[in-house]
Amino acid sequence: MIRVLVVDDDQGLRMAVKSALQSLSQFLIEEAQDGQAGVEKVKAGNFDVVLLDVDMPRLNGLEALKQIKEHNPGLIVIMMTAFAAINQAVTAVKDGAYNYLQKPVDPEHLLALIERAIAANKLISNVANSAPIMMDNGRKIIGNNQQMVRVFNMINKLSKVDTPVLIRGASGTGRD
Repeated sequence: MIRVLVVDDDQGLRMAVKSALQSLSQFLIEEAQDGQAGVEKVKAGNFDVVLLDVDMPRLNGLEALKQIKEHNPGLIVIMMTAFAAINQAVTAVKDGAYNYLQKPVDPEHLLALIERAIAANKLISNVANSAPIMMDNGRKIIGNNQQMVRVFNMINKLSKVDTPVLIRGASGTGRD
């Protein structure tokens, strides 16, 4: 079951999104009427996706997004607005929103977007969990390809001997 929180001060929109997603039986939908209630529900519950309106009373969507991402950076948040503005969309995505939709929301488009977001989240999680990890003084060094496995093996061998080592590579490749 995919748990979705719909946060919007427009009850009609909440009901429309809820009925569109519940008809598929793979979604469990909860609602919140404003940003503050949405943040509280996120902190109290375990959601997979949050659909978040931008313009709401008490706490607007952009501020709610920041608080939600502070609490759970990996949570998928999709912003919704009736008045699309490029600067708001850019701000939302920079603050961690997965995407930005204009109302009225097309149920088929919304469903496809949620499915893509969940698939992307699973892929990121799988890569992170399957990546080779080497611990160095309490810090994790993560890599998931054959070259990084070779580097880890070389680091392990060199750590056992007392010899200077020169590490070469382009600027920004993580030689540190």
